[in-house]
Amino acid sequence: MENNNNNIVNEVDASGNPIIPLPSNIEVLTTNTMNPNIVVQHQNSADALAGNGPAGLVQSMAAMAVNGPVGHVQNAGAVRGPPVMMPAEKPGKFDGLNFKRWQQKMLFYLTTIGLVRILTDDPPILQEDETDPKVRMAFLAWKDSDYLCRNYVMNCLTDSLYNVYSSKASSKELWESLDRKYKTEDAGSKKYIVGRFLDFKMVDNKTVVSQVQELQLIFHEIQAEGMTISESFQVASVIEKLPSGWKDFKNYLKHKRKEMSLEDLVVRLRIEEDNRGSEKRFKITSDRANIVEHDEGSKGKRSSNKLGEK
Repeated sequence: MENNNNNIVNEVDASGNPIIPLPSNIEVLTTNTMNPNIVVQHQNSADALAGNGPAGLVQSMAAMAVNGPVGHVQNAGAVRGPPVMMPAEKPGKFDGLNFKRWQQKMLFYLTTIGLVRILTDDPPILQEDETDPKVRMAFLAWKDSDYLCRNYVMNCLTDSLYNVYSSKASSKELWESLDRKYKTEDAGSKKYIVGRFLDFKMVDNKTVVSQVQELQLIFHEIQAEGMTISESFQVASVIEKLPSGWKDFKNYLKHKRKEMSLEDLVVRLRIEEDNRGSEKRFKITSDRANIVEHDEGSKGKRSSNKLGEK
């Protein structure tokens, strides 16, 4: 039997459709039936179709779409591909500030597109006399992935930094250079944040709760820089930094033996501040009433004096 493409058809499948044999010299990739993430390379199509059938060939194409050329040839035999992930939103351009935040976003983005390992792994070495096609394919696949990864990172730098780091030949060299430069500067920012905490003082002309919230933001910045501070230390710091007008309440909190969380302390401070506000408003209202009463009494007294003189 012959089809329109002049291929000899010797067999038909269960549905009556003709089966077209593939040339024996074509390399075919199939997926392992036990684990679809394992890609196996066969030297000819007969081996592939014998192992998994036509469906295995279709599966192999899907596996290649997931694993990419690097995943196919990395171990020159069987490779477990990464799970399918939707690409994350591309990070904004790095301008020299907040390196740690940008670095984490960049790492996650490169993870979703399957290139993050290019930043840390050493490239395969290709000997001049290498004749194994699989080794040569692995080297070329790595070279392509490195090109993509390097340019993804470079395109997330501002123009001024792009010009500075454009001479870096590989993704790994570029990444390590950025890491050395800006993690050192982050160490300086740690000292700056700690200095802000030590210099922070509460004042009486602002609400205590709003000032505690400012202090909490400093705590978060300190922790974001990798410095651990316990909740007990945070509670003690807030109490110690209360303004002079809160001296009695500060002493009351210091002598409490029961441990309290930072959240509990903020609630207590809020209640105390509300009570102080209510007392202050009541005092102002009482003072005004006394002034009015005093004025009315003075007027009555002056009127009676005038009548007595007549």
